[in-house]
Formats: sequence, C-alpha cells, structure tokens
Amino acid sequence: MINYFEVRKAHTHVDKNHPLFNRYRNAVFFSDSVVHEILEALREEDLLDSTVVIITGDHGEEFYEAGYYGHTSAFSAFQVKVPFILYIPGETPGKVTRLTSHLDVVPTMFSLMGSQMDPSLYSHGHSLTGKTEDRYVVSSGWDTFAMIDPGATLVLSTEIYNARTAEVRTGQYQLADDPKPVLSVRTKQLLELTKNLSNFLK
Repeated sequence: MINYFEVRKAHTHVDKNHPLFNRYRNAVFFSDSVVHEILEALREEDLLDSTVVIITGDHGEEFYEAGYYGHTSAFSAFQVKVPFILYIPGETPGKVTRLTSHLDVVPTMFSLMGSQMDPSLYSHGHSLTGKTEDRYVVSSGWDTFAMIDPGATLVLSTEIYNARTAEVRTGQYQLADDPKPVLSVRTKQLLELTKNLSNFLK
C-alpha cells in the first residue's frame, strides 16, 4: 500500500516513475481502452455519421505541481483543466482556445439540435459552436468555489460563516501579494457571479 503522507513528505512533486503516478497512468490507459470500445461499437453499428460524441473528465489530477495532491484540494490548473473532445459528424476538426466549462455542454447540445433559445435562460454556459467574448468560469467543491479567468483565480466559500473570506490568486495559482488590484478590476464579474449563483434555485 502506498502511504499518502510518505509521498507528501518525500516529494514536492511526485516523480513520474513513482508507483502512485503509475497507478494514475494505468487508470488513464484503462479509460482510453473503454473509450476505444465505445467508438468501435459505434463504428460497427454504422452510427458515427449520426452521433455526436463527447469525451471528457470531471476533474484533473495533481501530483504537487502547484503544491497540492489529487483533486478537490485546490483550484489549480492541474485539477480544474480536463481533456474535452467534441465530435460532430460532418464537421471539420478544429480547436477551441478560449476559456470553456462543462457548463457549455448543454447549450452546445441544444444548439446542435437546432434550439434558438438564449442559453442564459437555462444555463450559465455558452455553446462551443458559437463565438463568445472573454469570460470567467466557475469551478466548485463541496465548501468552496472559484471564479477563474486567465489572469486570476478567486476562491470563495459556500459556507455562510466564511462568506466574507476569499483567496486571491494569480494566473499561476500563487497567492497575490496585493489582492486589491486583482479584485478592483473584477468587481463587476463578482457581483454578476453572486447574482447568478441563485438563478436556477427556484
């Protein structure tokens, strides 16, 4: 058995030959093999020309690259960024380089089904098939959530007793030396986010 505390004490990051990292690699390899089986089944049934396929994950996995381990321990890029592959039959392959979120999945699927409804009526996401302005995304754990944009990550509590506390971090997920400039240019987004968090609770 691999002792988590021994790994934490011995490494500022996990060596890529460490048994713990190899377990992670084996899990990824197994997931890839399952995806392969699903795609092969679609191909054998001649369904790939009529099926939208999404391949993604629910979270990343960190091995102390930013000072944290696993997932749900921080909102670093290693934990919140995931692969996302969207296959649309008949579409030319491309790459979306803007900031995106899992919240974009439903608006994307609705738009592919021909919906003309404004996504803001049912989601905080945007269709990946359209163009959107620069934005922030929200990532959430059980007691904290983060507003993330390319230049900063603001970590806030979901607990009432901690509602006034926040971590202000840089784009590299380091604590900001002076949080005021970071917050001052994001006041509008923070107010918008606070309002949007209760949009779909009715």
